Amino acid sequence: MLNASTPIWTALVGLLAFRQTLSALQWLGIAVGFAGLVTVVGLEPGRAGGHWTAYASVLLATWGYALSSQLAKHRLTDLSLYETTVATLVVGTLGSFVPALAFETATWSSLARADVLLTLVGLGCLGSGVAYLLFYYLIRVGGAEFATLVTYLVPVTAMLWGTLFLGEPLTPNLFLGLILILTGVFLAGRKPGTIE
Repeated sequence: MLNASTPIWTALVGLLAFRQTLSALQWLGIAVGFAGLVTVVGLEPGRAGGHWTAYASVLLATWGYALSSQLAKHRLTDLSLYETTVATLVVGTLGSFVPALAFETATWSSLARADVLLTLVGLGCLGSGVAYLLFYYLIRVGGAEFATLVTYLVPVTAMLWGTLFLGEPLTPNLFLGLILILTGVFLAGRKPGTIE
């Protein structure tokens, strides 16, 4: 739920750091999308068990997403989508390599297994490579706030996969929430003056 606050933080970072404004319709879209997310997931305050370090970590990550989205929008327009994606992945790899070595125990022998290697290739190519290309494309055509609205769709897609592969039931909240989320995305993606 905290991760889905990314579009709100993205709008605030745009406002405070880049003097960018959103229309009332775009703010309404962000709010409607968030209401849809709450409808899908529900509000269970005790769900995380009061682990404040976990809450703080997620909020810090959302600020990172917000800042990186705005930086990509305002500072990386001279780079192609491919250059931006490759640079992001390389710098991310280098930036996480040293902490990973310091805090994790690596068992390199597990990488020799074909199923593990194929899974990592799939995650790297699809879950990161293609996903970042699409994300930076959305930033270019719709703006950082619009692109970060994808965080509203994560719980919905997780529930749909759960239904397909695990036999979990589809609930009315899922459908109502999805309608609200898609309405919010539509409204937030509108530029001022585009709705007659």
